[in-house]
Amino acid sequence: MHIDFEDSSGFNRAEDLLDAATGLLRSRGDASPNLLVVAQRMVEGCVTLFKEAVPHLLELEGVSEGLDRIECIRGQISGEEWMAPYEICFEANGAGGMLTVPDFSHFGPEHLRLTEESMGRRCDVLMRDALHWCCLVPCHEVVHLFQHLAGQADSNAHSWSAEHDASIANAVLFSAVAKLPELADLLPSSLVWEILMVDFHSQTSHIKSWDQSTIQQYSRWIGSFGLVAPDSSISENSVVTEQFKGVSPYEYWSDQPEDCNALLQQLFTPGRTGDVYQHPIECSNQPREMLEVHARPVGEDEWAGFAI
Repeated sequence: MHIDFEDSSGFNRAEDLLDAATGLLRSRGDASPNLLVVAQRMVEGCVTLFKEAVPHLLELEGVSEGLDRIECIRGQISGEEWMAPYEICFEANGAGGMLTVPDFSHFGPEHLRLTEESMGRRCDVLMRDALHWCCLVPCHEVVHLFQHLAGQADSNAHSWSAEHDASIANAVLFSAVAKLPELADLLPSSLVWEILMVDFHSQTSHIKSWDQSTIQQYSRWIGSFGLVAPDSSISENSVVTEQFKGVSPYEYWSDQPEDCNALLQQLFTPGRTGDVYQHPIECSNQPREMLEVHARPVGEDEWAGFAI
């Protein structure tokens, strides 16, 4: 299939471009990276760091075996349009010890439309983004699997504490995994920084659309270490909920493995089991106050420009 990107006159409707992109994805399916393998290797790297950070949990019955059994599986495309919102998502299954990875190579027009709408990424760069997501998103979802094995629960209907913990660990865990020698062939430093910079700017761009109430609720949620949940105006808005989870990883980001180690130790400190939503903890790391950072001119500090 040939698409002349210099001449877009043939695309009179958005659906035309989506159809063309779908065909291009399928024609490239065999040549695209094995994204399932990418996600599995990221999970294995996260497990390595988790074992190093919180060895006390390995003494609990079933934890070590459960960590070693975590498996990435490919999501299924049903062909039903109403299923598309579920088929574009990564999903952790604690009881099954599995992480479902979307089958990006078989996305249809509705999948592409929803991905662009929910993630703010153009459909014509989907496979680049899919590689980014298969490196980054498992570092969020695997924390939910760790929470299950550690016996942590969240009584909040929308799991705001559990989501807080998985979200703030996401970027720092990704950066630490990227430094593991066994991941060097998968994650050259240029790709690591590309993934971080693209995600950072994409996620924090949402802040400018938040009203004062949204900003205040985000600040309370982050400032309470996830224990003060946003109200229903946020919790029942799936778009803003995802934005909260997308901005928050950069509150605690660091490219120093010891910082990742320290954060994991705080999230899984001995005795932090049961309903974690009811138990505040002392956290030595402090959020970077992304709302303030985002308001500064690009380049004014290391975070506004994500300087290397």
